[in-house]
Amino acid sequence: MPNYVQIDDHGMAVAMTQSDAPIQAPNMVEMPEFRPELLGMRWTGTHWAEVPREPEPVQRRITPLAFRRRFTAAERAAIEWAAVDRADADQQERMQAAQLRSNLKDQELASYIDLDDPDVAAGVQLLETVGLIADGRALQITDTPPRPDELPA
Repeated sequence: MPNYVQIDDHGMAVAMTQSDAPIQAPNMVEMPEFRPELLGMRWTGTHWAEVPREPEPVQRRITPLAFRRRFTAAERAAIEWAAVDRADADQQERMQAAQLRSNLKDQELASYIDLDDPDVAAGVQLLETVGLIADGRALQITDTPPRPDELPA
């Protein structure tokens, strides 16, 4: 009973079959034996070749608490103090404090913080720009790879 490997337009083995009768099709390669290990390999026209696989993308998601702990105690205190609504502040300062409180609340309610999210990077960079965290800290906070204990369950 003949064995066949079906290949796609790129020569990749996508399926295998056995047939009682010969199959004549441009996308079928006859094989002397049934070899499922060929699935995912590329047919060059003369032989099967391994296809380099792209590495799985690394998830850079951490828990909100882990994100918060990436800031020092002094930085957290400065951020919390900047988020306080002061009646004697002008409207722009009060609006900035409200925006900061809103951002902190969003982080608190999030299931995870994605360190690759441009909004997260921009938010941390803004904290650096306004002087709530030291120069260079934004990149340190967002670019440090997640540790196992920082990952969401």
